[in-house]
Amino acid sequence: MQTIILIGALPNDPRRDELLARLKAATANVDWNWIQALEVSSRPDDKYVRQLHAKDQRGELTDTTIVKLPLLHGATRNQVHKLSCAIVEAPRGIETIDQLVDWLHSTDANLIPRQEWMVGTREAAFLAIISKMIRGCRWAKDVSGHSFLKHGDLLKQSPVQRRGYEAVRNSAFDLLPKLTASRVILQKGANQGKTPLEYAINTKVLEVLKSMILQRSFTVLTGDSFRVVLEYINADTSAKVINACDGIVNGQTIKQCHQQFSPDED
Repeated sequence: MQTIILIGALPNDPRRDELLARLKAATANVDWNWIQALEVSSRPDDKYVRQLHAKDQRGELTDTTIVKLPLLHGATRNQVHKLSCAIVEAPRGIETIDQLVDWLHSTDANLIPRQEWMVGTREAAFLAIISKMIRGCRWAKDVSGHSFLKHGDLLKQSPVQRRGYEAVRNSAFDLLPKLTASRVILQKGANQGKTPLEYAINTKVLEVLKSMILQRSFTVLTGDSFRVVLEYINADTSAKVINACDGIVNGQTIKQCHQQFSPDED
């Protein structure tokens, strides 16, 4: 049975038994637990965190996912990240039981059922850039288009910039010039004066990129357009320990990938 353990606090300290009853009623095939903290401290009892580490050492967390709630003390966060099981972070905007229950059962949470696409650092960077642009319908057939994304919005927002994934963000900075040089992504502006630097996916490769995400495979990236990008990605020696389905490729990205693209679109 899949086990999902919440850890941390919610505003106004809702009752633990009320939340767990809601979750168990909605999803009977999941073993739910909540290591609760009070809002004032955001730090649960250390003995429960020690118990998690003991279970991890015994290999008892293989089917377990830890969900970090918005209010969680930094010291506890560090201890949680040392666990070998899957770890997911709930959005900061969640404040009530209703919001949390809805999110836990959403596609974006990727918990029920849990989907996995394990990738390395450079693959994650590539997917973060492409996913960000697809979910916002940022594509164009040439630089005269209007669906471009500003430089700062691309590189300084999720999923390119996420806490704990600094190496992914650094790779995204390295990868972006290669994407524009290969014209996988179109670039306009110079980030000077009134001409901001902006980007959009080249519609010539849009369907290939959508197929990559839907198939969860980089093997569809063929041809000269992707040669430099693939050389960069394939030179990565990092372990494939990042789940792209956790916050990189989300439900909105998948929805847009299923939409039929019209060549007349800008």
